[in-house]
Amino acid sequence: MRDFMRRSRVVTESNNIQADLQLARGQAAVSRNLVSICPLATAGTNACDAAAANYNLGWLVYTATTANAVYNSAASTAASDLQHVAGSIKNMSIHASVAGVLTFNARGELLINGAEDVTFTTCYMPDGSDAGTNTAAVPGIVLDITASGRIASSTLEAGAACD
Repeated sequence: MRDFMRRSRVVTESNNIQADLQLARGQAAVSRNLVSICPLATAGTNACDAAAANYNLGWLVYTATTANAVYNSAASTAASDLQHVAGSIKNMSIHASVAGVLTFNARGELLINGAEDVTFTTCYMPDGSDAGTNTAAVPGIVLDITASGRIASSTLEAGAACD
């Protein structure tokens, strides 16, 4: 039963980050603006960590004026609105293959510095651990995001790394 609950949580959190990535892409296309997603620097705040690839503390989705620009709550205007804040997730590891801010343009394309595609890996993280684990009983989930903005989900094979 414990593994069932852990698998369920991995699926739920992977679906949550996927939904917010799709929100960012959709909002960019509908509003014809840049929309970004970034990992939080500190849980419970609206501050992005431009150097992090770890989304364990949560993330922001916001309309941006410049691609890959960090959200600035002090300068927030109609052109830089906060769309969604996701809070920290206990016992979950969500890690992106690219650090910092990811931005979708008005065509729904992902604007990334120096990378073709981006992956988000979600795994269960045991108490007292700093890293996610991937097992046959509780497999991790990988989201692959192409430069065109398309998102595909797959299960990690047992033993594959969770980063």
